[in-house]
Amino acid sequence: MAEKAAHLTTLLNEKPSLFTLIAQENLNRLLEPALEYLFKNISRLISSDTGISKWKNIFEKCHIPLIYFLELFCLSRYDARYSEYFYGLVRISKSTSHSLTLLNKLKTFFFQVIFPQLYAKLQAFYEKLERHLYDEDDLGKKKPWIAVFVAVFPYVHSVYQSLSFLWLLNYALRDGLTHSPLVHLSGCAMKIRTEPLTSGVEERSLLYRAGAGLVQAFSVGMFFIQVLDSFYSSQRAVVHYSSVPQPPEDASDLKYSQICPSCRETLQGTVGVLRPSGYVYCMRCIEDHVLPGQRCLASNAAVGRADVIVINLATQ
Repeated sequence: MAEKAAHLTTLLNEKPSLFTLIAQENLNRLLEPALEYLFKNISRLISSDTGISKWKNIFEKCHIPLIYFLELFCLSRYDARYSEYFYGLVRISKSTSHSLTLLNKLKTFFFQVIFPQLYAKLQAFYEKLERHLYDEDDLGKKKPWIAVFVAVFPYVHSVYQSLSFLWLLNYALRDGLTHSPLVHLSGCAMKIRTEPLTSGVEERSLLYRAGAGLVQAFSVGMFFIQVLDSFYSSQRAVVHYSSVPQPPEDASDLKYSQICPSCRETLQGTVGVLRPSGYVYCMRCIEDHVLPGQRCLASNAAVGRADVIVINLATQ
């Protein structure tokens, strides 16, 4: 009992502040969208006439294996994810208060790298199914599992969000060791790094040099990534609150008509209105063409998912 009490006291004394944890979580959320935006812009420079144009879609997804490699390298070398290493944090095993075991590292990679991406895809899948249910009234009757999933997922999401909030509250107001249920599932706790990083023989390997170079490059480039994110946000804000971009003449007659500017079919069921341009599209074209390109096809205005106002014409 005395050893366990001493072990818990050590963890509590060395645990980072809530502000540091929130800062590293925000950095972690910024990393993937910034890299995705960077790779998409690079892929746009590839001409469709070149022989490598067919690899553009694959190149746009290269940020995912890059993030996987970065996270695995930081876990194996520094016992921390990249954002935690950036803020001077280190993970330790909750059971021993020593370095992470291989199982801890694998659980961390799954619960905090793989699982959030799968959950984000599940959310996008739910939003798409929800729109299709409104668009096609008989879809839920043809495939009952779709109606069940759309009805159940909001409750699952609410439970997950509530658990995350309660875990954060317990960490801030009480003697909680972890600030997130996903960190708890990985069997880890975080503390401020006090020991200097030691160098080993593995530094000579090509894999180590690639990983260390990537970490250093990201550490230096985080400022530029944040500037890029700030510039992109301000650019979007200008689009929202300044004058509306003028559409091309051949599409001007479609702005207030009942024709989708993309597929040229009559609008019916659930449609989406784009805030930056005012054009109305069917939801299929928004999901398949507008959102992937992040542009209004008629006016070329920059748009995102938050700019789409969903309207059900059947209830109007």
